[in-house]
Amino acid sequence: MLTLLKMSVRNIMRNPRRTFLTGTAIGIVVLIITFGQCYLFGILDQIFESFVSTEAGHIKIYHKGYPDKEILLPLHLCLSNSPALARAARRINGVTSVSERLRFFGMIDYKEENEFAIGYGIDPEAERDIMHLDQHIALGNYFTIPRGEILIGSGLAESLSLKIGDTVSVISPEIFGINLRVAGIFRYGFDYLDSKVFYLSLTDARYLLDMESMASEIVIKVNERGQAPEFVPSLEKEVGKITDLDKIEILPWQAQGFLYSMFQTSRYSMSIILFILFFIAGSTIVNTMMMAVMERTREIGMLMAMGMKAREVLLSFLFEAGTIAVISGIIGVLLGGILAYVLEQTGIPVGDAAKGVPIPFGSTIRPIFYWWSMPIAFFFGLLLTFLATLWPARRAGKLDPAGALRSV
Repeated sequence: MLTLLKMSVRNIMRNPRRTFLTGTAIGIVVLIITFGQCYLFGILDQIFESFVSTEAGHIKIYHKGYPDKEILLPLHLCLSNSPALARAARRINGVTSVSERLRFFGMIDYKEENEFAIGYGIDPEAERDIMHLDQHIALGNYFTIPRGEILIGSGLAESLSLKIGDTVSVISPEIFGINLRVAGIFRYGFDYLDSKVFYLSLTDARYLLDMESMASEIVIKVNERGQAPEFVPSLEKEVGKITDLDKIEILPWQAQGFLYSMFQTSRYSMSIILFILFFIAGSTIVNTMMMAVMERTREIGMLMAMGMKAREVLLSFLFEAGTIAVISGIIGVLLGGILAYVLEQTGIPVGDAAKGVPIPFGSTIRPIFYWWSMPIAFFFGLLLTFLATLWPARRAGKLDPAGALRSV
């Protein structure tokens, strides 16, 4: 076995160009898989955190039927007595934050200019831990007083030529209005939020819509997002003491269709990418190893005539390919890991490319470096190499010694 290994190492240097081609194919695949995992999980984590904070939460409580018509923001399907429901949710161990939100279509009017947008009536203090809106203020300040202030997205503010301190009129679907001072202009880097959304206090929203003690939804954050479904029975028990459970829906983020389907789609996309890489790199390895078999046909015939068994011929080619895979794989995972780590610190600016994207993508992508992405990619590279080498190696082992010696 040691002799076969030495022979394989020697054969690697016989044709440096072919070895370099094979090693490059393996190294690139391993590098892309290493970095690709960090890149994909970075995007998913970034989208998840943005979507959870701005929209989904870990768990949501709705009025029955509201999720099916959520795009219409139906005010007639709002939760009644939502403060009591929110207090019930806060009593559950493991729940870290609870916020009531009242969403509606409204119009911002300023100096004879107006824009239709989506209003969010929120609890400013509760949303510090859920929406983190206070961390996205580009100009001005977060809410400083309980009532009378509004936060405007940067795109919406630009279209209306708004500045900090301006007073705007917010008009509800029932043509009621309220005057609010622009306290801050926020920027998420997500076109939909920056251009179509404004925030006001829940108290002001209820006054504007004449919906005292009502909310479109109650958003809940728990200490472990992956365990969100496990909190549903406890929520049903507590909330059931206040209202009829047939009148509400309690949905963890996994049951909120868009977010979960997005995660599933991303996994399928990663599988397709891996398959394409597997095919391209596998073809390269098969071709180069077939070239090695053809170039060494007479040598193989001589060795077999001297007593080398077919199994030993097969192993010699597998050892040769495996040695190349180990060296190239180590280089690939190191380069992929370093690239992921560096870009995690610096981020990848996408600029205006995120505009119009229907998910909270942001203006900068940050891969997340996971150390376990390196051994996964390395062993994937080894597996690919052995599978791609198996056919040429078997073909070499089946050569007829006499015929191989007569070949040119």
